[in-house]
Amino acid sequence: MTEVLTATPNITHFEYRGVPSGTEPSRERLLGPQMLCNLLRNEYDLAASQASDTAKEQLPNLHRQLRTLKIDLHSTEFLFDWDDSETITSLQDFSKLRNLSIDTHSFTSRTGNENHLIMDNIGKMIPQCLETLEVSRIGEFLFEELAQIGLREIADSFRQGQFRQLRRIDLTDCVVHGHRPTQQKALHDLREMVDIPGAPSVYLNGKAL
Repeated sequence: MTEVLTATPNITHFEYRGVPSGTEPSRERLLGPQMLCNLLRNEYDLAASQASDTAKEQLPNLHRQLRTLKIDLHSTEFLFDWDDSETITSLQDFSKLRNLSIDTHSFTSRTGNENHLIMDNIGKMIPQCLETLEVSRIGEFLFEELAQIGLREIADSFRQGQFRQLRRIDLTDCVVHGHRPTQQKALHDLREMVDIPGAPSVYLNGKAL
């Protein structure tokens, strides 16, 4: 523990996967999206599932020193298995963050209707200092909502002078159907959205739009 505490002030890169690489899917959920952010903010009481009197080590506020954050909460056992209060709604207080990789499961939840998903607006979530953004695990029907809400928010904000450090947006693991009219329209609209001098480059599954 002493070595961990000594190293913590120097941590600028943090990665978290809901299913560790090379392991079988867990039968129990690990950290939820918002719970993870609460821990990075040193907000242990908000992260805990129940109150505890256990003594806690005082750690630096990682959210104020991280420059790279990678979150992948995809799980085949618990697909979008969050309440809307458990998803990430804002990372704007991650004041030094330059590179963010986040999967759609981190900011998408199910409603009471199991077939309906609610995606939080990533354009209102990210900090102004961001330079690169990767959104991964963009499954069936999620691309349209991401493009029309979150990415449109980023494009509109850019026109208003915000996100001027954002150079690149990568959309990875995206399910694309050439025959789906709504998806083709979303692609067309996205190309028009970022057709602005100085706007960030957008890549879909590794290919520039």
